[in-house]
Amino acid sequence: MTPPRLATLLSGQDRQFIDHLAPISQILNIPMVINDEEMESLIQNYYPKVKVIYKNSLDLGFYLTKNFEIIYTCLPNPLFREIVFAAELTCKKTLFNVWCPHGNSDKGYREKYMESLSQESFALVYGQKMMDFLSEKGSFQQLKGVIKTGNYRLKYYNQNKEFYQKKLKELICCSGNKTIVYAPTWKDAEHSSSFEGAIQQILKTLPNHLNLLIKPHPNLFSSPDLFELFLYQFPSKKNVFILSDFPPVYPVLDLADIYLGDMSSVGYDFLSFKKPMFFLNTNKRNPKEDKGLYLTQCGTLIEPEDYENIFSIIENTNPSPFEKIQNTVYDQAFGEQEDFKEKIMNVYETFNSE
Repeated sequence: MTPPRLATLLSGQDRQFIDHLAPISQILNIPMVINDEEMESLIQNYYPKVKVIYKNSLDLGFYLTKNFEIIYTCLPNPLFREIVFAAELTCKKTLFNVWCPHGNSDKGYREKYMESLSQESFALVYGQKMMDFLSEKGSFQQLKGVIKTGNYRLKYYNQNKEFYQKKLKELICCSGNKTIVYAPTWKDAEHSSSFEGAIQQILKTLPNHLNLLIKPHPNLFSSPDLFELFLYQFPSKKNVFILSDFPPVYPVLDLADIYLGDMSSVGYDFLSFKKPMFFLNTNKRNPKEDKGLYLTQCGTLIEPEDYENIFSIIENTNPSPFEKIQNTVYDQAFGEQEDFKEKIMNVYETFNSE
């Protein structure tokens, strides 16, 4: 039987999905289908080996249905079905979608995020931690197949490190001083972001002998105008760099010496480098009782009343006690590297046996 045709799908301007789907496209040598022209140049610039196919929103569903059998997407099944529903009825064909995670965060314990995946049939997961999370939220038992990918994005980055380091150096010029990456998440239903509560103190108290890379979640600024307003309110400093249009995450983390974050999944990515980690607890949540603060055991938790002393805390904290737990949590989250292509073949076989 002829193997099914595959593609990844990036619908709309969900930039946070790019660094998860583009590596899959390159690893599997399959196209990425998009319906937003702005995304096309961004993907081609930072993932030049990925074949990008643009289709407007009216044609998108029919193009996918006629040309592919399996679609890898970060959209949950109900949202994916909205795109292809009419085309599937017309063509009398049902597409097979595989859900792809776009991060390994602890968001979703308070709000119903993971519950939306209860209609998936196949899912990619990084490792055991994500499987346990899905199970706890009632979105695992119905899965017909689970593909454990391991940390495929780190592997992809290491294979293309020279290219990405060059790209990053075109945007920033860090001195020989230590570099901190601040990766705030967006203001979601759980109010997970530390940005509004901390950015003023961060920029005000940043010492000249430290570099700061700000890697904001793409949804942090709901419009370009708000981003421009932020830049206007906080004049740039020579040792501050804002990476708002740089989708790859691992090159930034590799360059950094220290991580500063909140509830962002980027914190789990940073575990790969075994470096000091600090977390801003804007909402004063209790790490002993709150599963959403699971990752914070891998570093130092900084309370709002101490934000004016963030950099003093960073420079005077011994990171050694956290090394063992960082390794343990990394293994739970990602496990060992696995052959991603081999795992994908399991999807082929299951699809053909339906």
